Amino acid sequence: MRLLTSSPASSIFPRHGVVTLFGYGIQARVDRGHLILEDGIGAARRQGRLPRVGHGLRRLVVIGADGMVSLAALRWLADQDAAFVMLDRDGSVLATTGPVRPSDARLRRAQALAGRSDAGLRIVRELIGQKLTGQARVAKDKLLNSRTAQTIFDFRDELATAETPESIRLIESQAGAAYWSAWHNLAINFPRNDLRRVPDHWRVFGTRISPLSGSPRSAGLTQRHRREAKGNMNMPSNRAPRPQNICRVCGTSIEVGKTYCALCGVTISRGNLAEAAKSGRVVAQSPEAQERRANTKRRHDIARRGWLASSQPAWLTNETYLGKIQPRLARITYSVIASQLGVSLPYAADIRAGRRCRHPRHWQTLARVVGVSPETPNGPIG
Repeated sequence: MRLLTSSPASSIFPRHGVVTLFGYGIQARVDRGHLILEDGIGAARRQGRLPRVGHGLRRLVVIGADGMVSLAALRWLADQDAAFVMLDRDGSVLATTGPVRPSDARLRRAQALAGRSDAGLRIVRELIGQKLTGQARVAKDKLLNSRTAQTIFDFRDELATAETPESIRLIESQAGAAYWSAWHNLAINFPRNDLRRVPDHWRVFGTRISPLSGSPRSAGLTQRHRREAKGNMNMPSNRAPRPQNICRVCGTSIEVGKTYCALCGVTISRGNLAEAAKSGRVVAQSPEAQERRANTKRRHDIARRGWLASSQPAWLTNETYLGKIQPRLARITYSVIASQLGVSLPYAADIRAGRRCRHPRHWQTLARVVGVSPETPNGPIG
């Protein structure tokens, strides 16, 4: 028996003419004449690209309603005489399209007799084997219960020797009991303010057996139950308390919308700032950054050597700069000073604060920026 596994960035290809998409973020679209398919759960994604010739696709099945199927993809399937089926997670049919062709009596007969044939038994083994494999992986990777996972794998291996659908159902029920027992003591977190209103049996996952009827609880509503529930507007609703929001580091209860508590947030922020400063120092000493600084210095040196003191107006002296221009720079933003002089924002901040006195060739530009003329009195403008 061959069991398919989903791995990150694995390929999607037709199997006996059928492609099944499931999970979240499902996509079916057309790009440059090719049908692009994508599905998966979390980081385990699958992708496929089918050309118009030699693709071997006869039916595309989508399980779930989280994703997108474009109109171009439906047209691509119609042009290739391939059917499209959309199923809900409970198995109910939501949409179906397909080519119109005469019914094949042999196929109908084989489908009707599949439940009592070897083909039907192989199909049941394959489906239940996939289910038990998924349960074992959840128990091992998510619940960290290797013993339960191994028990489920052992039940899965027994499917190869099962000769009747009843024996397969018995194996499935035994594996399911082992799987759900691993969830029994899983704690459910609630906000501290809601704990006094939360019943004790809500604080752990518990059993899937109803305490009222003694029967297994349904995994979800069927389409008929959904319609009945939707039509009954007088049903009382008991709103459950919202799950508790906890700090990702220490587990302390925190406000909704936050990720860390105040203490852990300071530690995380300090670490992020240290990493950012380290990255900034590395970038500042890179060959590209050093070359840019060298070019800037070379440009300013050329301008400084080419400047003639005789071109400066007689009234624009060092006393005028310190008494009239410098006090008025407090009204000018850093970005305006930086753009007018061609310097960086930190350098512009030093100029405005008086920590640096620019070369006299820039005094005329700064005088124009602050609006200083020979008639302007000393001191800042009130």
